[in-house]
Amino acid sequence: MLHLLFPLRYVTALILGLQLVYPAAAAEPEWLYAVNPGDTLIGVAADYLANPNDWHQLQKLNDITEPRRLLPGAKLRLPVALLKREIVIAEAIYVQGNVTRTPKNGRPQNFIAGARLEVGDIIETSADASASMRFVDGSRLLLTQNTQVTLAEMTLFGKTGMA
Repeated sequence: MLHLLFPLRYVTALILGLQLVYPAAAAEPEWLYAVNPGDTLIGVAADYLANPNDWHQLQKLNDITEPRRLLPGAKLRLPVALLKREIVIAEAIYVQGNVTRTPKNGRPQNFIAGARLEVGDIIETSADASASMRFVDGSRLLLTQNTQVTLAEMTLFGKTGMA
């Protein structure tokens, strides 16, 4: 019976060893911040985190012993879940022809250049119509004739430049 337990122990030890060598992949996405001269961990947290008091989590995640002395050029890992978030709007920059905007739970209205767009808005172009929108990250979307678009989500992650 002893000879049957030996392989079981070996397999158990092998599995435990593999877990140490190959830990589970990080379930949480992260943003890398390049440290600038004069940066402190507390300052970075104040600029980029929804709750600046979470700087302790950054300290632990990045193995930082001196939060007031960061090495310029070093990369800090910031969990995306901790970043400041703002719901942002897009803007209509060009409209030609019959284009309508229907706000979430609202009635259709004429869509004009300069109009601000919110999450849930539906933009619809008719025949021989087009519209162009600019998003917070600078990207643009051109809607050609007979197109319908629903703006599902637009989020800006604080000063990170990510949208």
